Amino acid sequence: MTEDDAIADPAMTQRRYRSFVARPPEVAPPAPAPQPVDDALPILTEIVEDVAPHPSAQVAVLLDTLHGGIADEVSAWLVETLPAAVAQASQQLLGELESKARNSLLPRLTGLLEAQRKHSADNER
Repeated sequence: MTEDDAIADPAMTQRRYRSFVARPPEVAPPAPAPQPVDDALPILTEIVEDVAPHPSAQVAVLLDTLHGGIADEVSAWLVETLPAAVAQASQQLLGELESKARNSLLPRLTGLLEAQRKHSADNER
């Protein structure tokens, strides 16, 4: 093949690249050691009975013992928190009432007073 033939042949002018990179063969990880069978753990195909963690009598006794403590804590919290909450709520309520009185009641009263003055002025003539 001459040099002219090599140039004319497109297969000869294309560069060839390797499509893979050589690497060492992968070593499989060692197989895990067999685990000892635990008879206490149920197999997925076994039916497991529902067992209550606490008998209902123990739960009732626990609730009875906690009832007094819970009531005391709620009462103490209300004594601390309620006065400030009521004061804040009453301030907000007073602010809203004052704003509504200015915006709606004051114009109505002003209109009523002007109508009364006009009526009195008409009667004096």
